[in-house]
Amino acid sequence: LLDGSMMDTNKTTISAQNTHQGIFLYSGPHPLHREWGDSLGLRPLRFSPAPGPMPIEQAFSLLRVPAVRKARVIVLEGADCLAPAAMGKRPGCMLVMINSDTFFYRFPSLGKKRQQLLLRMLSKVDLIVSTSPYMKQLAERVIGTPNIVATPYVNHEKFSSVEPHGKDIGYIGRLDRHKGIDVLIAATALLGERKLRLIGWADNDVRESIHTAGKQVLVTGITPHPEKYLGLCGHYVNCARHEPFGINILEAMAAGFAPIVSSRCGASWIVKQVSPKLVLGEGEPNAKTVAAAVRWLDEHPIEHQDWKAACKKLSATFTKERSMKEFADAARTVVGETLKKQG
Repeated sequence: LLDGSMMDTNKTTISAQNTHQGIFLYSGPHPLHREWGDSLGLRPLRFSPAPGPMPIEQAFSLLRVPAVRKARVIVLEGADCLAPAAMGKRPGCMLVMINSDTFFYRFPSLGKKRQQLLLRMLSKVDLIVSTSPYMKQLAERVIGTPNIVATPYVNHEKFSSVEPHGKDIGYIGRLDRHKGIDVLIAATALLGERKLRLIGWADNDVRESIHTAGKQVLVTGITPHPEKYLGLCGHYVNCARHEPFGINILEAMAAGFAPIVSSRCGASWIVKQVSPKLVLGEGEPNAKTVAAAVRWLDEHPIEHQDWKAACKKLSATFTKERSMKEFADAARTVVGETLKKQG
């Protein structure tokens, strides 16, 4: 089940033959999560056979219970997939859940009865794989399940030809309040005559802010070549209220930016290695703090240039091979221990 080419041969080797069947239960899937599942040789299966509103999907997800009962290894793309896995898991089956969404972020705001139900289902999970130390910490506040970090990767070649210039600000990704787009728009307004280039699709909760900002905010929509628009910018900012990792941050670093990020971005620990000044303070991001950070970079061109070079170099270490190995090693640890116990 785990690709032997990724493993230390002195450690437990797990194959499809000795695990009978492995399933990757997904809701999206996010391309990275699909690659992680593929790297383990798992059979992809959508968590619900009836796409639609989430309540409908959750109800129909129980039809996946028979498939779950046949599996010895199950990887869940996230908590959306938890119900059929928790109900169908049989003794000897290993259940691994990827933690890279809003589930643990929102958990404290849920009602007590719902929390209790979810905790019962979470108790069936043998390993949580978080995409950042930030996400790991959020999960550990809720449940004590073993939790290991596996880091996403960046297509460095795609972004490395970008040459940032000028004073415009760029951002790639989903455009909504969770990503702090309203804060970023307000910060740009404080910075005078420069544009904010948003590369992504806008959700309803920020469309009014975009419309009100007028010509200062440019939205490209979804594009296969975001790097072309990044080349029109001199700064990159992700001031998210909640960003599980933020592959866009690695992409910006690969493009030669020294990104300004909030402490609630999962990738902030990587940016912090270049300089803590690039990471906004703890708590809710605000427009004044973001604007001040951008001005600081404008006023310190030597440090800015040094950090841009350091970010580009550091981003190149986050390769696909590294990401696949981290995930495989995490899964192998818990699955291998279970197989040993089963003899």
